[in-house]
Amino acid sequence: MKLTPHEKTILELIRKHPDIVDNPSARKLVAHQYGFKEKTLRNRIGDLKKYGALDDLLLRVNPIQSIESDSGNDEISIPLLFRMFWNDRYFIIRNVFIVSILAVILALIMPKTFRSTVVLMHPSSDDHSGILGALSQQMPFGNLFQSPKDESMDFMAILKSRTVMESVIHEFGLIDFYHSENVEKALETLGENVNIEL
Repeated sequence: MKLTPHEKTILELIRKHPDIVDNPSARKLVAHQYGFKEKTLRNRIGDLKKYGALDDLLLRVNPIQSIESDSGNDEISIPLLFRMFWNDRYFIIRNVFIVSILAVILALIMPKTFRSTVVLMHPSSDDHSGILGALSQQMPFGNLFQSPKDESMDFMAILKSRTVMESVIHEFGLIDFYHSENVEKALETLGENVNIEL
């Protein structure tokens, strides 16, 4: 097979830098060094592959890669994997550095504590527990000394609960009314404006 002088030059470049066949970043760097455009170098390499001129050359330069590409299996050899990482080491290091910096900034910006408010309501049960409660129930006028159940405190706790307040905010569109940024700010403003008394 007869090659043009230009194709011979490309073949010589491949002999010196075999990774330009499969590695675009290495191909771009070598093309810049020798005054080619990356696209031109890529096209010439494609032509040489079509002619079959690269088969013997790649087998001599990198027998492992050539054997793997010929065998058609999906396994990757350790030397090939190491070379891939080595060729892209600056890209990997830069990305790891950028992600680490972003993670640190995000960790410093996020709030360190979370606040939650819980309203616990005691169960409405009679004071008639145990033996004394049972005896007082059997005696006449046993219910005389019991304190009446105060359910108004339960209603106050329900009215002041976050669930009810959020429902009021959404029902009446108080986020827009109070010109609040979010529900939390609207909850604070509503809590200041609401006064529940018995």
